Amino acid sequence: MAQQVEAAAVAVLDDRSREVFAKIDAIRQEGNPTGELRQLIYAGEISYILIRRGAQAVFPPDEESALPKVENERRQLLSVAADLYSRSDPPQGWYADVSGSVYFRCSRTDKESVCFTLNEATLRPDLISALNTAAKQALGWVFLLHDPYNRVFWGDQPRASSEAFFFSWNGPFRGWTLQVGGSASPPTSLVRLLALSIPLALFWFYFVWTLGRRQSEKLAQIDSRKAFLARIAHDLRTPLSNLKLYCELISQESQGNARAENHCATLSAEVDRLDQLAANATAYGRSQPPRLSKAIPDEAASRLLERFERRFAASGVVCTIAASETAPLLFDVGAFERILVNLLDNACKFAPGPITLTTQFEDGRLCLEVCDNGPGLKATTAVAPSGSGLGLSIIHDLAEANGGSVSLINGQNGLRVIVTLKAELLESDALDAAYS
Repeated sequence: MAQQVEAAAVAVLDDRSREVFAKIDAIRQEGNPTGELRQLIYAGEISYILIRRGAQAVFPPDEESALPKVENERRQLLSVAADLYSRSDPPQGWYADVSGSVYFRCSRTDKESVCFTLNEATLRPDLISALNTAAKQALGWVFLLHDPYNRVFWGDQPRASSEAFFFSWNGPFRGWTLQVGGSASPPTSLVRLLALSIPLALFWFYFVWTLGRRQSEKLAQIDSRKAFLARIAHDLRTPLSNLKLYCELISQESQGNARAENHCATLSAEVDRLDQLAANATAYGRSQPPRLSKAIPDEAASRLLERFERRFAASGVVCTIAASETAPLLFDVGAFERILVNLLDNACKFAPGPITLTTQFEDGRLCLEVCDNGPGLKATTAVAPSGSGLGLSIIHDLAEANGGSVSLINGQNGLRVIVTLKAELLESDALDAAYS
């Protein structure tokens, strides 16, 4: 029973690993493997690739001294993880990265080793599908799978009255734990079903039919939105990969020209931001739990404002921080930054001129407020205005996922947007202890 569930998950990783190694081998047979491997990473399917021949790095080459900080950190993490699991055959396992849990796998020969990493979000749909299929074969049992960091990855909580069994997985899922218990709710007996009266049965049938019809309509709208966003993200990936590649080539060829290198750095940062926006579009509509981390809202907002300086100057926007929260908080920093990016982007496009930014923590809520001097919203405009409405829709969904809300208020001088997120105030000593 438990072995069947584990075998189903392992089969997903083995199949995906074979596909990735086949792609890498095919690319290495071509004339420009370094550039093609980089495009494979930028496309988002594989988060990182490391190829070594003895002590020499084949990819990425050692002579690339100006690798981004994140890429250097990923290379170090993958090297350490591969050495740590070197006694397993093949070397594989999981480790924590800035993007969440990461699965890695290596193929080693006498001459060289080839390693790659995949983010948990990339593997999650296939893993959950395989686990659900395996669980259906074990009627009356409930499974709960924890990752190496004791986070629930899949399953339901067994009944408190039932005896629970724990199985530690090995191989590619070393450190994962499967909890097996009795059914969360006993099946309804046939006698109780027959005891229902005919009028009550008809009423429930009509209620369920109506509810199902409305739910189907909502799901159809969500699927249409997901497909639309997936097309946008797909169309953006390839040109962004090419821009990133040519930016790196220009930077290498213009060494010694400080002005050109500065322009390349700015262009590279903007390409990374666009790549992140494309990733956000792909992730939009998914139900993902908040990723809490420590940060100071004032510092997070100031970093984003620095990135928007050129955009402000070109759009005629002057941003003023009216009040800022300087206390350390525990909140979803990624959601906070994506919300602020969309608010500033809307202000630059629709309300050029002076805008004010305020961050404040009160009653367990982090409040982000942006006021502009534009025309505001029409009385008939909802949270998602005409057109795609992607910016405000993303803000609304992120706030809702973090237990917050979005308010759009038309003032005398423009639009006032107030977004709240759940947050927790951490004292400095407690903050250091929580993340030491």
